[in-house]
Amino acid sequence: MKLLYSPGTCSLAPHLVLEEIGEPYEIEFVSNRDGSTRTEAFLKINPKGQIPVLMDGDSLITEVPAILFYLAAKHPNSNLMPNDPFRMSRMIEWMNWLAVTQATAISGYYRPDKYSKIKERHAEIVDNSLIKAHEQYILFDQKLRDGLWVAESFSIVDPYLMVLFRWGNMIGIDMSKFSNLTRHAHAMEARDATKTVLRKEDISIWG
Repeated sequence: MKLLYSPGTCSLAPHLVLEEIGEPYEIEFVSNRDGSTRTEAFLKINPKGQIPVLMDGDSLITEVPAILFYLAAKHPNSNLMPNDPFRMSRMIEWMNWLAVTQATAISGYYRPDKYSKIKERHAEIVDNSLIKAHEQYILFDQKLRDGLWVAESFSIVDPYLMVLFRWGNMIGIDMSKFSNLTRHAHAMEARDATKTVLRKEDISIWG
């Protein structure tokens, strides 16, 4: 099994889950900054021109939620995903929330040109992205007030939430004021798998 990744991007979530599972895997660096994801060779792998990509034999899987659910389903003994339909639906709800709402908001901060080709509008898009991201962090924090992890125990959602916590630090939001999210980040940082992956990617949760 091989993960195509770029340090600190959303590929960090499946990288963390692969390490949590504890089975052998490979990682291959593909920069998302120098055009490597737009080369002819890469587009043959993923026509969307995006990372992460998980390769498992002849199978290719893209999109963070799909990769995370695949890994949890393939390794049921890792207990990273519930069997109960209601709890599973809650997990899907969180995944959609993180991937669609928050990741999109932060994307607008980094790439306002994706949302408008008019340069004069870019500053407004960046400001609105910060506002939207901040609003979602408030909601995330409230959701975590009753427990350490998103679900009853550690699951595939928690690494993804940690990635977005890190991004909040990266875009200049004072994440320390979100006490429950910060507690979650510290708990993630204390896990052996997280320590290993952060060292491999040479990054920090805190910015």
